[in-house]
Amino acid sequence: MEVRPRRFITSRDWPQREPPPRRKVLLAFLQAEREQARPFPTMRQIADHMGWHNEQSSRDALMGLIRDGWVRMAQDVDAKRKRIYWELR
Repeated sequence: MEVRPRRFITSRDWPQREPPPRRKVLLAFLQAEREQARPFPTMRQIADHMGWHNEQSSRDALMGLIRDGWVRMAQDVDAKRKRIYWELR
């Protein structure tokens, strides 16, 4: 089986600063999901957990964590279907 290269969206290797309070709660939720060996939660699951009414808030907070280097997002380069992989720091 051939290993496909992954293209990481972020370039930071380590977190640059402490996340804001709401993002800390989101990061704790993501870490708890990972510890329980669950797949990465959907935007709707994140919004429900955080008490937000729409998924855009989830995307914004998640992109903030990605920008700061707390979460890494990658996708297969040659995949026919878009597959996204996540790593937490």
